[in-house]
Amino acid sequence: MTAQQFDDYVKTLPEEEQVEFMYPYTVIREDGNGGYEAIRYHVEYEKYITPIVKLLNEVADLTDNESFAKFLRLKAEALTTDNYYDADVAWIDMKDNKFDMVFGPFETYSDGIKGVKAKYEAYVEIIDQKASEDLKKYTSYLSKMEEHLPIPQEYKSDASGLTATFVVVNDIIRKGEGTVGYQAVATNLPNDPEVHATKGTKKTFWKNMLKARFNGIIIPVSNRLIEESQLKYLSDEGFFQFVLMHEICHAIGPRVVKVGPNKGMAANASIGPNYNALEECKADVTGLYQLAYLMDEGVVDKSRREEFYVSFLGSLFRSIRFGLDEAHGKAAAISLSYMLANGGILYDEATNKWSIDFDNFEEGVKNLDGELLILEGNGDNVKVQEFFDQWTKETPALASAMKATEDLPIDVLPVRSIKWE
Repeated sequence: MTAQQFDDYVKTLPEEEQVEFMYPYTVIREDGNGGYEAIRYHVEYEKYITPIVKLLNEVADLTDNESFAKFLRLKAEALTTDNYYDADVAWIDMKDNKFDMVFGPFETYSDGIKGVKAKYEAYVEIIDQKASEDLKKYTSYLSKMEEHLPIPQEYKSDASGLTATFVVVNDIIRKGEGTVGYQAVATNLPNDPEVHATKGTKKTFWKNMLKARFNGIIIPVSNRLIEESQLKYLSDEGFFQFVLMHEICHAIGPRVVKVGPNKGMAANASIGPNYNALEECKADVTGLYQLAYLMDEGVVDKSRREEFYVSFLGSLFRSIRFGLDEAHGKAAAISLSYMLANGGILYDEATNKWSIDFDNFEEGVKNLDGELLILEGNGDNVKVQEFFDQWTKETPALASAMKATEDLPIDVLPVRSIKWE
């Protein structure tokens, strides 16, 4: 089924059925009568969900942390209804527990038709309490960062009163969608626009995965591709700061269409599968734009400006090697190609080395950020596709970069063992 075939069929349905077909937690199947039906996940996957619900409730009975127990019970209930709002809010509000879990159907990267169907994933984590506490200072700047966006007022959202929980963890196991392809080092969840608008999000940072990716992937790739005089600025702290700002800025900017015929519709539903790459690029670039703002405000040490920007460049080369059909790879290609053409990034064809143009980088970031945010706020997939067609081509410079690193690993793949077995 193509996206157009899906849209044409859905238009023939009553409104309540249209909602079910676009719901993140339904499977679309042939109904045996020449049409299709939407089946809720909890019905389709009942034989898997039933034992999971039992175990979640058992763990809730064992813990002495009330907020963790509340989350577990609400998550168990949500798995049987596919209504996750209360469980998501309880997860964001969870406090003072040694452990955390990212658990349930969240990410929609694998939906190549409409980009709305979520896949189940699970992470079990040990919280680094001190590192998590150190990130709380960013919460008070969410509204200021929203207001600081380089777009007209009509495209901005109201971020006042929202919660941003920061959790630094070491994950001890990941399953489901969390093990497929790209290995996440951080996330900003839930993705539900209603939770974003009324409550906020939780930003999780997997410290052990961040370290593994920087040492195992970013350093070797950067040594091949970044101009030698700038390699001194590459650092794990610079990489972490970029990832931190990326996750913060998933929660900033339009989550619903602000202007045009689809005004009020969720941006991901309006744009379709292209939304994932657009949102990843927006989070990258908005993160850099807001990082400059926070350095100017004295929240972040501005003496490390070069470190942050070169570490971002190294991260782009890591991402683009996932390929131009993958959301993070496509997002990286946009940033590289746009700022190479419009200012901010330099390429030396003779040496096949890349570098940051520090004099023009922040202006290039601002210009690209404005374009990305407007595309999301308009929710027009035709315009998004035109933008992608312009900036995601495999140019000779990108092809040379890929050729120079083709013998290096694409990503880390965790191997875990249970020590007591």
